[in-house]
Order: sequence, then C-alpha cells, then structure tokens
Amino acid sequence: MIHLERRYRILLAGILGIVLFAGGIVYARHYLSPPPPLSVNPGPEAGTVVKVHVAGAVDRPGLYEFPAGSRVMDAVEKASPAPDADINRLNLAAVLNDGQKVQVPQKGEVTGPAVGDGSNQGDGNRNGTSVSANGLVNLNTASLAELDRLPGIGPTLAQRIIDYRQQKGGFRRIEDVKNVSGIGDKLFLQIKDLITVD
Repeated sequence: MIHLERRYRILLAGILGIVLFAGGIVYARHYLSPPPPLSVNPGPEAGTVVKVHVAGAVDRPGLYEFPAGSRVMDAVEKASPAPDADINRLNLAAVLNDGQKVQVPQKGEVTGPAVGDGSNQGDGNRNGTSVSANGLVNLNTASLAELDRLPGIGPTLAQRIIDYRQQKGGFRRIEDVKNVSGIGDKLFLQIKDLITVD
C-alpha cells in the first residue's frame, strides 16, 4: 500500500514537473521574447516619383518631378504662380498623379472644373481638363458634377470616387474604379466605355 502511494507521488511529481516546464516555455516565449517589429505599410507608391506638367498662369511652366503623395499645391509653388494666377480655383490638397497636367487658371479666365477639383462646380466646359477630347470622363480629375453624370453613379458614389483617388493617389486603370465601395462588375460595365484615367 505504501509502495503504491509512493508510485503515485512519483507519477504526480513527474506530471507536475512536465506541466511546469511547458508553462515556463510558454511564459518565456510570450513575455520574455521581444515583440515583433511593427511593419508600416508604406503603400504601393512609396519611394517613387511622379512627373507632372505645370502650365498656365505660372512663371516657370514645365515638367516637374515630385515624391509620390505630393499635392497640387507643391506643383503650383514649384512653378511659381504668376501675379494673375487664380489658384483658389484649384484643389490644392489633391494628390498629384504621374503624367498629370496641372493647368493654373488666370483670374477671370473661363475654364471647366479645375484639376483635382472635388466639388460640384456646375456644368463647366466639356473641354476642361477632366474630360478628354473624345468625351471620356477622367476618373483622376473629374469634378463631382461630372462623375454624377455617369449612368448609375449619383452624388454618393461620385464622392466615394473622389475620396478613393485622394486616399490612394489616383486610379492607374479604369478597372480600379471597382475598388470603390458600391461599384461592382455590373455598374462597371455601364460606365467602362465612358471613363478614362489618362
């Protein structure tokens, strides 16, 4: 009987030792090892540059390079706005896109919605920077009013398109518009022949 109790004690001590050993390993891994470094996702365009053509009412028009994520204001300042430049008609906070043309209007000049404009400015001029020569609406520069004219879009989706391009740095292909919440394959088929990203 005493011999049997001794066996149980040894067995119990062995199990307890294993449990304590395993617990020590878990504790060491969880609490004593340094946490993994936080990885910050810099985004797809980090470390790249965008080339932008600045023209219109500026003293130094031309082609400029900017770090990805730069704003229209950076381009206007680099080209030095002329005294008669009406920069308030531009959305200075809009993100620059590679290959974009920033046309700085003169005061009193009649043009379509300005580059990077995210507001409803009425009908404007169909030859403005946000509508191409063949009549396609440019997703990267169109105003809310122009996007609203697309079939099935409406003001809510138009604003989401503007928000998306400002957050992501613009659309690279027309298919990217399907990344906007509320625009699926069916709606894309309705507008694909009416839009561009050039």
